[in-house]
Amino acid sequence: MAFLEEFHENAKLPKALTSYFIALIPKVLSPHSLGEFRPISLLGSIYKVLSKVLTKRLSLVMDSLVPKTQSAFIKGRHLVDGVLVVNEVVDWVKRAKKMCVIFKVDFEKAYDS
Repeated sequence: MAFLEEFHENAKLPKALTSYFIALIPKVLSPHSLGEFRPISLLGSIYKVLSKVLTKRLSLVMDSLVPKTQSAFIKGRHLVDGVLVVNEVVDWVKRAKKMCVIFKVDFEKAYDS
């Protein structure tokens, strides 16, 4: 298990462990373009096990690493929390007759499903 010691000391894994194959899974019955395929990466078992171990360990400290303002993708926090905060701010701005700028980014294509 020398590669684990190397990873622990230098945060590097051998390329053989981080290499993967990409399989294209069709989204439709008769695909004709790349957009009609879903790429799936096939990783090795050792990499998956190591990822799972790191995920478990990071989950114990994640709450202290990620700011409280990030309201999604952390256990115990919910995407809707951010929406509720924005609604409260908009209501307050309207009542106080203040001006504000709200910036929304649409990540729809980042998570194509």
